[in-house]
Order: sequence, then C-alpha cells, then structure tokens
Amino acid sequence: MKIINTRNRNSLIHFIEAYLKYWTEKRCNRINTLDIRIDGPFLKIVQGKIDRVEVKASEIDFKNILINQLDLYSNTIELSINFKKGMPTISLSKTFNINFSVSFENDQLTRMFKSKELSSIGEWFCNEFFSECKFISIIIEKNHLRVKAFNDKLKVYEEILLELESRNGKLIVKENSVKKEVDFPIDNSIYIKNFILHDNHLSLNCNSIVKP
Repeated sequence: MKIINTRNRNSLIHFIEAYLKYWTEKRCNRINTLDIRIDGPFLKIVQGKIDRVEVKASEIDFKNILINQLDLYSNTIELSINFKKGMPTISLSKTFNINFSVSFENDQLTRMFKSKELSSIGEWFCNEFFSECKFISIIIEKNHLRVKAFNDKLKVYEEILLELESRNGKLIVKENSVKKEVDFPIDNSIYIKNFILHDNHLSLNCNSIVKP
C-alpha cells in the first residue's frame, strides 16, 4: 500500500491555494481580506482536479465593481500543473461553474455608478426612468431603491422609488407607478437566483461560469 507523505500533500495544497489567491488578487484593484480553501483527494489534486474551492473575501474593488462581502464556492476545477522545472507552475485549463453571494452598501452603489468604468449604469437609470437628467445617487431604502438625478433643462433634482425582482436569472427593475419594468444590464454569464434588499444592503445570490 502506498503511503502519501502528509507534508508533501499539505505543501501542494498550500501552493495551489496561494496560486488561486494570486490569480484572484491580480484581477482586483483592491481586496482587504481573502481566504481560499481547496478540497479533494490528494491523487486527484496532483492530477490537477480540485473537487471544490471556497472563497471568502471583503472590501473588494474588482474593476471598479465595489463589493462589501463575497462568499463563493465552485464545482470541480481542472488545472494544468507542470512539475518539470523547479517550482511547479499552474494554469486553469477549463471553464468551471461557481455559486456566489455578493453584498453591496449604499455608498458603494453610488460610487460604482458614477465611476468612469461604470458610469453607463448611472446613465442607464436616467435614460430608463428620467428625462434629460444626470445621475446623482442611488440609496437603498427599506425594500426600495431611491434614485436621484439632476434635470439639466429645468435645473431641479428629481427622485424616483424603484423595486427589484429576480426572474429567470435576471434582475428586474420596476417602476410600479407607471407599471414599467426593465432588465438590469448585467453580463449574460451571471444567473441571479435571488436577492435581499434590506438595511442599506443589497445582496445577490448568483451562479456563473469562469473562463481561464
């Protein structure tokens, strides 16, 4: 019977966890805390197959998407591990699925939608629910979103209360006073299962596909 050296097993797992942490941090402008844990039989891990990865992170700036809290777990991840030259090298070899929950706070939503990279979202709110207005802010108020905009023509501020609904993997934004609803613009690879809008926080539960 072959006995697996526990020290070698732990070293390999720690190396892969460190690689995944580096891979994640490299794609973020900022991340305050990040914990990554992998799970699976040692022989499968040596072959580059990880049964599950769990990620917990806080205060994330991912390409100006500002996330307060992230909890994520994956299905099987397949890696290419090269042991030939000194320290092993690792790369993702296939796409994989993830389930995750993300939470946002009031100030993060406004900052995101006024940033250069995501200002199109603020403009989207104005184009869909206002006329000739500039986006000012968005505030979570109980189970509503209060969006504020400035009307350049009339030189006045305008506000509107909007509701959210998750339906068929989409996040629907609704203005009930005029019975209008539109899909929130989000990447098609993200499927929204449900959400919580409460106490100045917006939490989304989703699944998605990650490509190498």
